[in-house]
Amino acid sequence: MDSIEISGRIKKGENIYTEFKENLPDNETLARSIVCFANADGGQLIIGVDSSGNIKGIQSLDEAMRIVDDVAFDRCEPAISILQETVRIDDKFALVISVPKGEQRPYRTRSGFYYIRSGSRCRQASWDEVRRLYQISESVFYDESPINRASIANLDLYYFVDFLEKYLDISPEEGLIEVYLRNLRIITDDKSPTFAGLLFFGRNPQQFIYHSKIIAAYIPGTDIAIPPYDKKDLEGRIPDILDNAIRYLKLYLREEHIIKGIESELYPEFPFVLTLPRKNDRSL
Repeated sequence: MDSIEISGRIKKGENIYTEFKENLPDNETLARSIVCFANADGGQLIIGVDSSGNIKGIQSLDEAMRIVDDVAFDRCEPAISILQETVRIDDKFALVISVPKGEQRPYRTRSGFYYIRSGSRCRQASWDEVRRLYQISESVFYDESPINRASIANLDLYYFVDFLEKYLDISPEEGLIEVYLRNLRIITDDKSPTFAGLLFFGRNPQQFIYHSKIIAAYIPGTDIAIPPYDKKDLEGRIPDILDNAIRYLKLYLREEHIIKGIESELYPEFPFVLTLPRKNDRSL
């Protein structure tokens, strides 16, 4: 960017793509400005120009560039790659920080705040705006994160094929099974099982995700300080855990018989509003 181009940008004033700073700001303010541009369509932060467009210049350029580079790497999450240029205007130097549109949006400062540009200003993003940034960038969600200690051998492929046939009406050829595993985010491109993949189709999910279980306990009466009469750790795949949890509840729930008309009706202590599909149920 030469002096003619930067002068034209300065004359246009601040906007969604341009921000002026008379002096190098503190690290948090600088990180906020960089994050704002990365979460939008990119832009330039020009140091050494006041809000009215007057060239003030900047001292200690080398030190300023080092600070800016450190902030972009250490105080922005994820780290942001920037391009810095110095431009001489009327015997004064301005520092131009070009921030590209981020490929790993949304970005935030190390303090944990997300920021976006709104017109010529930078403001904190609402949760809905952050969520839209995740959706737009198609970021990896927690359930799609890989379990690097596991391999495809830790998945029950027969169970997976059975799932495809029963619920998606698909009978995959043997050579296409990995394609379906990748498309459904059961494995990553390097064949590492994801969290969701292991939880739903793993041979032994608790081997890698030990806390993925339900602890069920039956305590007579209303005093939870009494040791449980019965206690079980419900483990396995998520469908199995839910199925066993329903069975455990039914084992100890009291049922009331109420006569209405000729036949009696059975009322459990609380109603089961969730009905799990059976293995042969194709209604899904």
